[in-house]
Amino acid sequence: MVECLLPKEKVAGPNPVCRSSLGEDKQVPRLPRVAKYCGQGFSYPAHLIMENIEQHSIKQFNAWAKDYDKKFHLPFYLFNKTVLNFINPKSGSIILDVGCGTGILLNQLFLLNKNLQLYGLDISSEMIKIAKNKLKEVEIKKGSASNLPYKNNIFDYVFCANSFHHYLNSEQSLKEMFRVLKPKGKLILFDPFSNGLSRKYLNRIINVLFHEGDTKIYSQQEMWRMFEKVGFIDIEQKQRWFYKLITIGKKN
Repeated sequence: MVECLLPKEKVAGPNPVCRSSLGEDKQVPRLPRVAKYCGQGFSYPAHLIMENIEQHSIKQFNAWAKDYDKKFHLPFYLFNKTVLNFINPKSGSIILDVGCGTGILLNQLFLLNKNLQLYGLDISSEMIKIAKNKLKEVEIKKGSASNLPYKNNIFDYVFCANSFHHYLNSEQSLKEMFRVLKPKGKLILFDPFSNGLSRKYLNRIINVLFHEGDTKIYSQQEMWRMFEKVGFIDIEQKQRWFYKLITIGKKN
């Protein structure tokens, strides 16, 4: 059980701190809806708080699905193309796209005509419907990045494109991506990053304009350290479009 140490009516400032029954302080995402369930002195199981947050995210993404391609297809397509120009996956590779959304990246991988075995995963059933409409032969599942429904050591590449900042448990999600990669397999993760005041303000503006909701955007150094902690080697990072960071790691 955790006890939220914030007033019920307001969540402000840094991430709220919750105290477990063992007296340990923990941070939970800084979200107004957490306050709905965590009043001053009110105990509530941490996993149920997180489940509620995840359910809210699913509703949010389902609501976005209808107009998602109209708003995001072109910028995501162009950025994905930039990434694929230097990743260039080998023919016949088995590839997973985590947080595949409406299948923009999966479709670009399919059009490479390299006989790739493609798989996609997303938390939103409405996004998945659109992706399956585009990609009849690609297996796309509903699921969470923090608990991937795949066996160990099966993918040559895992892509995570523009979705990592929405994940509730970033490190656990990275561990899962590491787990499903084959030895020598690579994770290619691209997402906004927060180095410098100008990027932080730009990310806030984007969040407001596109109603992104609950996000956690990492700095370049934080992302590197997370990759390293999970066990990735030969880590590379590239900056593109000023506010996007590509981080690549290999499984030993």
